[in-house]
Amino acid sequence: MAIAVIYSLIMNIRNKDILPRNHMETFDFMATHLIDNLYE
Repeated sequence: MAIAVIYSLIMNIRNKDILPRNHMETFDFMATHLIDNLYE
């Protein structure tokens, strides 16, 4: 699961043109909220 989430985060940056908000804001939000929960 952790690898899938990390891959999704990377794909988020690659496909930044389709996001309705700033891609770095979105990446930071996802990283902050998902990574900690995955490794608990």
